[in-house]
Amino acid sequence: MKVSDHLAEFHKASAAHHGEMIGAHEAALQKAAGADHVAATAFHNSAISSHEKMREYHEAGVQECEKASVDSLNKLIPDRINNLVPDYPGVRAVPRAGQQDISKGNVPVEFSHLVEIDQ
Repeated sequence: MKVSDHLAEFHKASAAHHGEMIGAHEAALQKAAGADHVAATAFHNSAISSHEKMREYHEAGVQECEKASVDSLNKLIPDRINNLVPDYPGVRAVPRAGQQDISKGNVPVEFSHLVEIDQ
């Protein structure tokens, strides 16, 4: 799955969720309005407004993901691990007491082709 597809699915699901919450708050608002509850009415109006803003944000996100190129989204993924963990001279692994030698491989000969490193 591409990053853009994953983000588009997230935005679609979030927009749908906020749409459902708007419906729930509107239904509760109708009940509260009939019972003349000022505080509940204010709360539900505020919640509806908040959910509408988030629904619009996520709907715009879906459209942006559909327009986005794969290259622009792949910039989020580092291309070289050495950028994250640099190779410092003089830094080496120090074995613990009783540990096998690090440079010595413990791979049986018949499996050695599986762990070879191409230079």
